[in-house]
This record gives sequence, structure tokens and C-alpha cells, in this order.
Amino acid sequence: MVVDQADVTLLQDTIPGVQKTLAPVILAESGPIRRFRNAKAYGRYTGLSPSERSSAGKTRFGGMSREGNARLRWALTQAVTACLRARRGPGLAVGNWIRVREDRLGSRKKAKVAAARKLAEAIWRLFTLGECFDIQRVFGRIPAEVPVGV
Repeated sequence: MVVDQADVTLLQDTIPGVQKTLAPVILAESGPIRRFRNAKAYGRYTGLSPSERSSAGKTRFGGMSREGNARLRWALTQAVTACLRARRGPGLAVGNWIRVREDRLGSRKKAKVAAARKLAEAIWRLFTLGECFDIQRVFGRIPAEVPVGV
């Protein structure tokens, strides 16, 4: 698929953790993003949404479903890993969100998957609705300082 350079630049400049090598991969593996009816549908396409098992009227959610594009899932998790290494800006805020969530969720991997899904939904909003990335909207209130060893 041919990727528009303007879209690559927009993605690089807007979404934290997406560098010059990840932006074309995300756009090429997504295809036309407007084909997804909402952000949740795009999040499910990435395979980063939780799996669901239903029986006897009970619904249980498990780990990530992995029912989607493996390269896209890889690129989004690499963007989140870059955010964990960030020292300033919105990348640092995403990294702090992950560090705070890893205690509640039980592991850093689960927190990274949740952050990657949120980034995917932000990408859908960027290309479909024209919304710029707003760290407060996507990740909520993020503490200013989180110790690195948390």
C-alpha cells in the first residue's frame, strides 16, 4: 500500500512514541483507517483488545485477543516502549501512566497493551475525526512525577 508522506509526518508529530520508522508501518498495516466505524473497532483490529469468553450468562475477559494484524500490534507496542524511555513531553506522560497502572493490573505487559490500545484509538480519532492528540483526554489525569523504580 502506498502511504502518503503528509500522513506519516502528521502521525510522527502528533502521537507520542511514533518515530520515523514506525509511522509508515502503522499506516501501511492499517490500510484506510476511515473504514473502521469507530475507535473501538480499530482497537479490535489491532488485536490489543481483551479476549472474551461467555458461558451460562457470565462474561469473562482474558488477555489480549491477538485477533488482528501482528505487525500493527508490534508497531504500537514499540511506540509504547519508546514512551517508557522518554525523558520529557507527552511520551513521559504516557510512560508515567504505564508505571502507575502496572501495580493495579499486576504486570507491566498488561499496562503496555492497554496503553497501546489507547494510542490506536487516538490514531483513529486523528485520521477520522481530525482531532489532535490530547494526553488528558486519552490517558486522563497523569501524576507529574512518578519514581522510575515504581
